[in-house]
Amino acid sequence: MLAAFGLEKRRDRSSCLTWLEGKPPDRVLEVASPGTARNDLREKRRAYAAMGVPEYWLFDPTGELYPRGQRRLQGLALADGKYEPLVERVEGGLRLIRSPVPGLDLRAEGRLLRFRDPATGKDVRHRKESDAAVDEEAERADREAAGRRAEAAERRAAEARAEREAAERRAAEARAEREAAERRAAQVRVAELEAALRRALRRSRADSSGDRQP
Repeated sequence: MLAAFGLEKRRDRSSCLTWLEGKPPDRVLEVASPGTARNDLREKRRAYAAMGVPEYWLFDPTGELYPRGQRRLQGLALADGKYEPLVERVEGGLRLIRSPVPGLDLRAEGRLLRFRDPATGKDVRHRKESDAAVDEEAERADREAAGRRAEAAERRAAEARAEREAAERRAAEARAEREAAERRAAQVRVAELEAALRRALRRSRADSSGDRQP
């Protein structure tokens, strides 16, 4: 895997040909395999140095392919035509090597090679992790949208219940007013009947009294 900065972007480029590009790659990373590990450590190292590649990185995902005593991750910088090891440091329990070209820290993590931005202290995500993060963000957005829709539905249902309850209260108040009006009307009719009855009794007594006079 190589990185070359400052070149024209072309989709049809599958390799970096120095005689066409006018410069060597800025960084080359070789991932060891049983058939290439020895060549990565020797012939390729000399070839990249002769080409003038500023950085050469070697990574053994298994930890079993490089000779005993060599680290799984090695970073080399070109100096006076030869590669010299980049300094490894330990931060927060992590063994890190700074890559001068992109300015990132590299470390081995299991079978993965991790890049970390020293400015933020955060790892640069692999593509699968980025895709998973995008999917997770989409799912989270969907959950939040569903939650908002559910809350809106609950608010509408609560408002509808409140309107029904208000309508029921108004109907109950109207019924109470009608019943009160009916009671008042009944009381008035009873009072009128009682008054008419009293008048009739008075007339009847008056008529009886007149009939008894000689």
